[in-house]
Amino acid sequence: MTAETQLIVTGAQGRIGRLLRKLWADRPPSGLSPLWLTRKEWDIGQGPPPEVPSGGVLLDLAGVTSGDFERNPFLASKVADFSQQLGCKLIYVSSAAVYPGGAMDMDEDRALAPVSAYGRSKVAAEVTVRAVASNPTILRLGNVAGADALLAGNRPGLMVTLDQTTLGNRGPVRSYIGPHVLAEVLSVICSKAIEAKGIGHTLNVAQPHPVAMADLLDAAGYDWSFRDPHDGVIDKVALSLDRLQELTPVPAATASSLVADLCQLGCWP
Repeated sequence: MTAETQLIVTGAQGRIGRLLRKLWADRPPSGLSPLWLTRKEWDIGQGPPPEVPSGGVLLDLAGVTSGDFERNPFLASKVADFSQQLGCKLIYVSSAAVYPGGAMDMDEDRALAPVSAYGRSKVAAEVTVRAVASNPTILRLGNVAGADALLAGNRPGLMVTLDQTTLGNRGPVRSYIGPHVLAEVLSVICSKAIEAKGIGHTLNVAQPHPVAMADLLDAAGYDWSFRDPHDGVIDKVALSLDRLQELTPVPAATASSLVADLCQLGCWP
């Protein structure tokens, strides 16, 4: 393995792509040289992919989180086909939204039962990736502090509204991961992929210990209140992280540590 082994990153203009470009600028994944593909380099589905050397690893971050969710399986199919043409190891970033949520931790073998249109589109994308690519790895990503709807765009002085749940008075509970921790975990996963060290077919990605959203808002110094109760609220989505912890140690999350991680970033790139 040499430093010349390429790591192609699609969707590099998105929030996580921009984060990785910033945090990997000085410390890219071991043995890998990132090649960033934004919409400028490849508008997926609108033109042919760029000519790049074959081999290496392809980290697929391309997708939509609002609007036309049917684009997710479409984009995934195009990138998966590209990875096959290049003979790349494909790592596709999916979402914890593929799980139904509930009292128990969601492990990677649990039957998928998404409750949102976005979650259903990511299930369809996973199915497409497995049908097209050879031995892909699916990453089911939990909430990323600062890239989520809760902390991104809110600031002290604004009143944030939370859904009420049956869990008590702290709002919905989710598995989270801080931006710096995410960059380190993805670095390890990509490096192990090119080292041919088994990272499995499916891997949940988050920090241990789910966090209540009210605790996050308090730690960030945001004012909040509960909105009127309504149907469709998912009380808890907690990911089982045994497989990830076997691959690389990941620190437990607290509301204060997640906010500190985000503050260390300064602002999202």
